[in-house]
Amino acid sequence: MKFENIFLVSLLASAITAHASTSGHSQGSEEDDFKYLNNIYSLPDFLSNDKLVNIKDAGLPNYAFLNTELNNGRIILNYNDLDGGILSKTGKKFSTDDSFSLEYTVRNLAKPGSKPKEEGALFKSEDNLALFLANDLDDLQKLVINSKTIGNLKFHGLMLYLDAKDKYGGELRFLLNDGTTKYNSLQDLYDQSIGSCLINYYEDSSIPITIRLNYDATDHLLSVQVDNKICLQTRSVTLASFDDGKAYKMGITSSGLDTSNSNFELLKLNFFDKLIKSAYLPNIKAMPQPKLVTKIINKDTGDVSFEEFDKLSEADITLLKLYKKLNTIEGKVIANDNVDLFSKVDRLEEINILQSRRIEKLYNILETLLANTGVNNKEGDNIMDKTEFKDIIGMNEKLEKLLEEQQTWKANNQYNVKNTSDNTKIHVDDIIFRLLLWLSPLGVIMLVMVYFTFSIKREIGKQKLL
Repeated sequence: MKFENIFLVSLLASAITAHASTSGHSQGSEEDDFKYLNNIYSLPDFLSNDKLVNIKDAGLPNYAFLNTELNNGRIILNYNDLDGGILSKTGKKFSTDDSFSLEYTVRNLAKPGSKPKEEGALFKSEDNLALFLANDLDDLQKLVINSKTIGNLKFHGLMLYLDAKDKYGGELRFLLNDGTTKYNSLQDLYDQSIGSCLINYYEDSSIPITIRLNYDATDHLLSVQVDNKICLQTRSVTLASFDDGKAYKMGITSSGLDTSNSNFELLKLNFFDKLIKSAYLPNIKAMPQPKLVTKIINKDTGDVSFEEFDKLSEADITLLKLYKKLNTIEGKVIANDNVDLFSKVDRLEEINILQSRRIEKLYNILETLLANTGVNNKEGDNIMDKTEFKDIIGMNEKLEKLLEEQQTWKANNQYNVKNTSDNTKIHVDDIIFRLLLWLSPLGVIMLVMVYFTFSIKREIGKQKLL
């Protein structure tokens, strides 16, 4: 099966504007929809047909059954804790020009003794439901999905998969497979779905839900509706394999993922050879998604606030997330104890001031020596030109500027040693950078001073000899 141009679009609760007003399809009444009902692939009304009541599989010659029970108007799929399902005995041949609607009405009920005993506790189903439309379905047992049998799953077509493993509750996923993709775990199944939506109200509810798969061949629009609300839809999937002449069967299976604590019940299955009226309902509003509420207590004031967010906004940056990140950074900064480093910085500052004073005294001595040697010179000029000391003079000016910058930086980053546990500390990298900034000029100055000191002594010695 070929699936062309499969693009992972944002299918989660898509809110694409309905195309009903722009398409040329005629929309009749709901009664007209049943003119296109395909009785071969649809199941009859269980309640209105007396022949079907309490008679297992009777009167349903078009479907094969596995571990199911027909009881009081519904088919219990995983009966007696056994993996179960139904599969059409014949398949329907499609072309890429065929539109259709396939709808299932199902519900999930907890088994006796499986409900939580705590008052107000929510029931979490351990069972799943898989809906297939594929051209290679022969063995129902191979279509059962759980942690043990997932490696045997293989199909060539479409699948809608429903379980409650998501941390937010039940989730309906849409998958495509060309018969070559294998699943080694349930997580592989989740990761390879091309779209999903959350359904948090299907677990242990006597109220059924209707899942509808629609394909509009004219607009190449593939959509999934839950109770007439859009779950996902896309035009990026082309069902090119519909032209290969193979027959597509419809199948439904249910199983406990690890253990079974509930039963899925099938109340209705209808296949329409055309799009029905409900498929054209406006899709301006997305299907409601569950939301989480986080309670936030201010530790200083005791004020209580609530932050609401949903699964679809997990990637967004909110004020709460930004506050948490800043709080983490603050903790890392406070964890760096810089008290000893600041004491060393203060000591280095004192040494710098002392060295500056010594250099200033040395400069004055040199000025005096130069003046004295100039008086005894017969030519009336100084033996040593002051321009030779321009490097030292420039270094002195730079050192003064450096000290001024140092004082300014210290004033802006004054650290209170007594409150080290409450105040933010400067990072160690900044302190090391400052130390290198201060010590580098000192090293250069000392080397220059040593050089000129020996030069002066040598010149003075020559002067005395003369």
